[in-house]
Amino acid sequence: MLERLVEQRDAVMLVLAGIPSVKNLNAQQWATAADLIVALRPFMDVTELMSGATYPTLLMVIPVLDGLKDLLRQSDGGLDVLRAIFVRLLDEKFGDPYADSDLCVATVADPRFQMVPFDTDDRRRHAREATLAVMQKEAAAGAVEPALLRRLERRAPAVRPCRPSQRYGRSLSMRHA
Repeated sequence: MLERLVEQRDAVMLVLAGIPSVKNLNAQQWATAADLIVALRPFMDVTELMSGATYPTLLMVIPVLDGLKDLLRQSDGGLDVLRAIFVRLLDEKFGDPYADSDLCVATVADPRFQMVPFDTDDRRRHAREATLAVMQKEAAAGAVEPALLRRLERRAPAVRPCRPSQRYGRSLSMRHA
C-alpha cells in the first residue's frame, strides 16, 4: 500500500493540493516513505516465499532467516537504525534457529541446502548429530537402511564458510540455492 502511494505521488499531491484542510507531505516525508519501502521489501519477499502452500516450508526457516538478517545488515540507505531494530527483533523472536534440532534436520534433508547454511564448525556438528540421531531412530524402527546410516556416520561434510548472500544468492529466492 505504501509502495502504491509513493508510486502515485504526483496524483496524490495534486488531489491534496485541492483540499485545504489536509496538509500535503513534504519532500522529506516522501523520501522516508520510499526508504520504508526499501527497508520492508525483504519482509514482503519472505512472506511470499514462506506462504507457499505447494511445498514444505519448515526446511526453509534457517536459510530464510539467515538470508533476511544478512539482507537487512548489508543494505544501506536512510533507515539504517530501523533495519538494525528489525534484526534485533528477529533475534528476540526466533532466537538461534541453528540450536533447534528439528529445523537443522529439516534443512539438512533438503537437497537444495543440505549443510550449506551451517557456516561454523559448531553449527555443522550440531546439524550432523541431530540428523544422525533422527536417522538412527528411524533405522531402529526399520525405516532407514543400516548401510545408508553407516555411510552418513562416516562422511564428514566439507563446507566452506561464507556469507548468506554467497550461500543463497543476493535475493531470498531459493531458486538460487
